[in-house]
Amino acid sequence: YEIDPRLGSKDDFRALVSEAHRLGIHVILDGVFNHCGESFGPFRDVVANGAASRFADWFSIRSWPVETNPPTYQTCGGATYLPKLNLLNPEVRDYFCKVGTYWIEEFDIDGWRLDVPWKAPHDFWVEFRSAVLHARADAYLVGEIWRDATPWLDVFHGTMNYPMRNVITDYCLHDHMDAEDAALEISQLAAKLGPSQHWMLNLLGSHDTPRIRTVGSENDERLRLAFVAMFTLPGIPMIYYGDELDFV
Repeated sequence: YEIDPRLGSKDDFRALVSEAHRLGIHVILDGVFNHCGESFGPFRDVVANGAASRFADWFSIRSWPVETNPPTYQTCGGATYLPKLNLLNPEVRDYFCKVGTYWIEEFDIDGWRLDVPWKAPHDFWVEFRSAVLHARADAYLVGEIWRDATPWLDVFHGTMNYPMRNVITDYCLHDHMDAEDAALEISQLAAKLGPSQHWMLNLLGSHDTPRIRTVGSENDERLRLAFVAMFTLPGIPMIYYGDELDFV
């Protein structure tokens, strides 16, 4: 419910969203609700008070006391500084559903990008979607899904379209497929996604991939072609900050 003071204040954020809206820009936040940082208050309480902590069931603790080497609690990706939240706990689910609506109701944000949603129970996202859309009917929910998006399109409007990225880079940059194969894979992907294809977040790079300039550094024309494909195929183009310098 707070903003890191190194980044500014809540008044700063409210002004930013207001000015963005005046310019016709929508603002979505990145929600990481599968895990937390080790400085999250409830986790610090668990470390300090052990099994007696009122937050003991907010995490998946294998043994007490809490230790980090090796971790005695479930983590995200084995990172000890990222304790995994127990989203089977109704109190935890309610907490993060309220976080999801708080930033809409108080700051008028336009939606959420949800991190590693496949690691959380599907029915939690059903609850989260219901809460968010109740607060704002036109909010946009996009999930970080790397593979087949179809099991998630009942809870997210779209997902980060990594399968489309693979087709674009294989065809435009690497010559791993010809135009016929690319057209076939794109049409198959469109058929699988149906109307949701228009809500997908098409991308060439992200914080989880090499820069597209690194991937396609040998040929500027091919790099521009990849950007053209991203902008003209069905979906929402997503430019990872800095990549815009490669096609201006």
